[in-house]
Amino acid sequence: MVTTEQSKFLSHGFDLAWAESAGSNGFLLWLQHMGDGLKAIIVDLLSLPMPIIAAVSGHAATTGFMLVLSHDYVLMRKDRGSSI
Repeated sequence: MVTTEQSKFLSHGFDLAWAESAGSNGFLLWLQHMGDGLKAIIVDLLSLPMPIIAAVSGHAATTGFMLVLSHDYVLMRKDRGSSI
């Protein structure tokens, strides 16, 4: 399986503006919700019974970096993006 991105960024991270829209009482709850979702995706990727490849053509920062690390192989351009 190959994972790619649609733009020049794989991920900018969690949507903190969305979490902040819940107000001060809901912010931590929504942030926890995003973290739980990310953990579930990473566990699923790590447990796949086949090799998975992250084809990263741009930047992989924060959450995107964690997703890339959950793959078996990472392919990146040498002239752009983050280096792992």
